[in-house]
Amino acid sequence: MIPSTSGYRKETDLLRRRTLLVLALATAIGSAGLAAGGTAGALLGAEIAGTEAAAGLPLGLLVVGQAAAALLVSGPMGPIRKGA
Repeated sequence: MIPSTSGYRKETDLLRRRTLLVLALATAIGSAGLAAGGTAGALLGAEIAGTEAAAGLPLGLLVVGQAAAALLVSGPMGPIRKGA
């Protein structure tokens, strides 16, 4: 007689659904926070500089910082050889 695994499958499916729900909610909250941070940064930049021309400066600096960090992180990977 083969033991039933349907109880195990139900528990696994429930765990997967719950994990997916938590990840989806965390992604939604994080995305909303990122959007709010970008908006607040633009408003704060314009307020501090006293001109609307500087509104894009905080977000621009964020992009430059991310690009620099990507270069630093990818540096140890070494050069990529074609055909290797």
